Amino acid sequence: MINADGAPLDDRFAEGWNTSDVAATDPGVADGAGAGLHALVGGSLVALDGQRITTVTGAFGRMGDQTGAALSRSGRQVASVVTLRRGAPDVAASLWIGDLGGEAVQSADGHNLSRPSWSLDDAVWVVVDTNIVLRAIQETASGQPARIPVDSAAVSSRFPGAITDLQLSRDGTRAAMVIDGQVILAGVEQTQAGQFALTYPRRLGFGLGTSVVSLSWRTGDDIVVTRNDATHPVSYVNLDGVNSDAPARGLQIPLFAIAANPSTVYVAAPQGVLMYSASAADGQQGWAEVPGLMVAGAAPVLPG
Repeated sequence: MINADGAPLDDRFAEGWNTSDVAATDPGVADGAGAGLHALVGGSLVALDGQRITTVTGAFGRMGDQTGAALSRSGRQVASVVTLRRGAPDVAASLWIGDLGGEAVQSADGHNLSRPSWSLDDAVWVVVDTNIVLRAIQETASGQPARIPVDSAAVSSRFPGAITDLQLSRDGTRAAMVIDGQVILAGVEQTQAGQFALTYPRRLGFGLGTSVVSLSWRTGDDIVVTRNDATHPVSYVNLDGVNSDAPARGLQIPLFAIAANPSTVYVAAPQGVLMYSASAADGQQGWAEVPGLMVAGAAPVLPG
């Protein structure tokens, strides 16, 4: 029990606190572990149950043309980007947010949108048209979506290229980005006015050159990336500057998306979704097919 001035610090926990009550603040916990692996298959969201895939109910199971998605940190909500006329001059993209199994609300739009990323306060971060960083939230009073710009001037002034991927760290204090094939790390700070800014950007993984395609936070200080390098298609980038390469056997480029948690890395390969588990026995470590997701164009979806 935690008291302040003789009274419970929070009335919701007047009888005491459990570790589960504060699990969301622990960056070492795998987000939404109970949600399981999901994926985009044929442009719609599916859930993996054993070796069988099931299209989710609700809007995210009905909508086609979804090109990037993420579950919320709790695993109960979804943010997904729908891209129409992909590759055409009049390409159009929109961000949809809603409950898993429920309906969705359009929350942002543009010519192209990056894969969304959830913060601990259930805001969805997305990059619009390669250089406009937005937070999409649901306003408490109206219940309607609000699009709030993030101050990214510090990033664009030092690294002026296109931001093709942006993923928030598990504790929400950092943002990792792919800019012109490089890994860029920035701090996430909230101003006194309540707005957010990306601050003190710096480059990581100099040894990777400009080969990075997509990235995901594996742990609180370890990022895993896909690359357009056939010899080393997947690499790890640590915040302390140390890089290492994952096994390449069984992989072929292009690997167009990646999603990871502390135990497993999933990549979207030309033939479907492959997985690598560092916890496997030494003789069994390597990339393995994910049953049910060996479909061209399938992309893994995890909380984060």
